[in-house]
Amino acid sequence: LCLSALASASESNEYIINNTETLALTSKTNQQDYELYVRLPHNYATEKKSYPLVILNDTGYSFPIASGVVALMANVDTKDAILVGISYSKGIHPTISRTRDYTPTFAPNERGGHSRKAQQYSGKAKDFIEFIGTQVLPLISQKYRVKGQQKVFIGHSFGGLLGAYMLLEKPELFDTYILGSPSFWYD
Repeated sequence: LCLSALASASESNEYIINNTETLALTSKTNQQDYELYVRLPHNYATEKKSYPLVILNDTGYSFPIASGVVALMANVDTKDAILVGISYSKGIHPTISRTRDYTPTFAPNERGGHSRKAQQYSGKAKDFIEFIGTQVLPLISQKYRVKGQQKVFIGHSFGGLLGAYMLLEKPELFDTYILGSPSFWYD
């Protein structure tokens, strides 16, 4: 039994972040499948209070970093929060997914983007923002105790471009926007 458990443990290639859940969601605007990575505060199950909500994109790097920062600093230097990372669409190369979802204009000849192939999918940020506003935020608010007026969007690079576009087109979706090095050079 022990050898069997060790063998199956060594075959696993997943890394698990404590206090996280994964939710599957299909976008009604672009019919793509996404995962939402939800990190709950360490005391979420024992306390009945509501928490600020932080939405992140580019989750391959941003979600583990934000989870670590919140775990180390919550209630000391920052408020504890519910973190939600929106994955790239499933089954699509990440550079195509982020180019499609995070860029506001179709720019097939943009040379500063990921690749010519990725640029052929560009300019669908409006659909992605609709997905966030009509599906992601309502689902998270329904399933978890989210503090009403404390929703934060964090994006960097193309994610920062998405956040800037959202701030201009649908500023009411979030109460706070944190945009790092937005790709304003795009198109």
